[in-house]
Parts: sequence; structure tokens; C-alpha cells
Amino acid sequence: MSSIDYVTEYDAIVSVVGNYIEGGKKGSGATTKRAFHEVATIVGYAGGSLLGPEIQKLYDFQDKYGPSPDVAIRFTRVDISGTAANVRIDASMAGKPLFTDFMNMVKLDGAWIIVSKVFHMHA
Repeated sequence: MSSIDYVTEYDAIVSVVGNYIEGGKKGSGATTKRAFHEVATIVGYAGGSLLGPEIQKLYDFQDKYGPSPDVAIRFTRVDISGTAANVRIDASMAGKPLFTDFMNMVKLDGAWIIVSKVFHMHA
């Protein structure tokens, strides 16, 4: 892919990450799983302990704690270079920051997929 249509690729990336966002709002690990490659990883501190690298821990967390429909989530950066991308999303509730996610993505067989998530939970 020598030159890319940034708008088309951006829309495709936002759609995939949208599954992650929808899964969090619904409290559904199965919905979130649609955004991630089967060997994806997750790393970040949750409650003072390092979480990861198994992505299944994210799905289990969402299933256990349920929906978060009032979380406001915004894309704050989308960087695309050929078949690689990095997405930053920030979430808040009632004006307080909750977390920042960095999603690394790869375009495999013509479709974008998240291969790793690194996150920061705000105090």
C-alpha cells in the first residue's frame, strides 16, 4: 500500500475500535472481542496491579462489571502509516478522566484489527 486514502482508512479504523467502545458500554466481552486479533495483548495498571498480557482479562472484566453506558469516549489521535495504525482514545464520566487507551492496529487481509492495547487508568 504505497499511498493511502486517509479518510477511508480512518473510517475503517474507527468502525473496528467502535466494537471495543460498544463492548465497554454494553459490558459485553463478546462484543469487544470483535475488535481484537485472537493473539492480541493488553498491558496496563489496574488497581495498582499490572494487568496483562492476556486479552481475555479485558473480556472477563467487561462481563463481570457490566455496562457503562454513561462513559464519554473520544478519539484523540489516529495515526496511520500503510498497514499499521495507532489510535488513542480517552474516556471520562461526569467530567472526570477515567482512562486513556493506546490501540496498535494492523491491516490484515484488507481489514483493520487491534493487536495490542496499552492503557492508563486515571486516579
